[in-house]
Amino acid sequence: MATDPPAQPSDQQKSVGIIPLHFDVPTHILPLNTFIETAARTKDIVEAFNRSLFDGRLVYEIYVLTPEDGSFKSKLAVYVISGATAVAVFAESDMGKAFVEGLTNHPPDHYFREAGKYIRKTVIDLASQPVEQPHPTVADPDHDAAKRDGSTAILVETTKSFLQKDRSELRKIGVDERKFRDAYEARNEFYIACSQNRQIQALGFEEEPVFPIKRADFARLQVALGPKEDVPQIDNWIVEIVTLSVTSPNWDREDRNRTWKGKDANKKERNFSIEDEYFWTLVRDRQINPSIIDTMKMQWAFVTDKRRTPRVLKVLEYNAQVLGEPLDENALKTLLGLYTAAANANPGLFDRR
Repeated sequence: MATDPPAQPSDQQKSVGIIPLHFDVPTHILPLNTFIETAARTKDIVEAFNRSLFDGRLVYEIYVLTPEDGSFKSKLAVYVISGATAVAVFAESDMGKAFVEGLTNHPPDHYFREAGKYIRKTVIDLASQPVEQPHPTVADPDHDAAKRDGSTAILVETTKSFLQKDRSELRKIGVDERKFRDAYEARNEFYIACSQNRQIQALGFEEEPVFPIKRADFARLQVALGPKEDVPQIDNWIVEIVTLSVTSPNWDREDRNRTWKGKDANKKERNFSIEDEYFWTLVRDRQINPSIIDTMKMQWAFVTDKRRTPRVLKVLEYNAQVLGEPLDENALKTLLGLYTAAANANPGLFDRR
């Protein structure tokens, strides 16, 4: 792979955009698993946007460029083959304008006007690679440099912004966990991979050594997701905050056969499962200090006819260690749909039939 710009792009050359994954590490090396996971999850976000926004019509390849000396910068080249028209049509819609400007602080027109300036003309030796579409011709609606390069810029910049923005900001522009679940899931796994490597102090998404995402942000940018299946609106979820004495924890998150067990204030045994991504990140990072009998304060939800199998949406305290605040109304509606809030001082709630 070469990085020298060509004199003039040929008809066969397609639009190339760069997504730098710039890691602040003291030794300028990165474990293979972190490299693979972060690159793969970035690709998953691009593909999730392609499915959700462009009906899967954007055809592209993603390549890894050679890391540069003096830092660890994983550079992903997004190589657009065809489908720029789908991006351009989306960008002209009200939803598209709000989506692009909300994520990148620039309207779509900005990227189409500045297309030639934005794209770094990177030559990638793809002569031996099969192309999925024939040579562009005058009749090909994608054979338009401004449209092609502007669409690439939009795809790259929205992906980079999505990796950095808070959930509250994303919700304001309609990027919610239900419609973009796959993208959020990929972002969660991206930051889990980063948090598992203790050498990574911060992260940036530019060529320059600027690292706006600090290590403390890795957990904050992970979002609790509900089950993949749509929750029927007829389910009457009840949400409450409870404190239990944990008698039988299960630190193996992949174990689907055994739940956590604890006792409430009435000494009644409760079984529950924990879906809080931040809590599991702290477990992986060994930031949770278990005792013989642990005390957990949590926010959970259950369906009226399934009171004995609640879902823990947020762990608030663990042995008096404050882990977070309860999910707000918007977050609960996104995860559950219809729900009602239970009175927290109602210890006999589970005993009602």
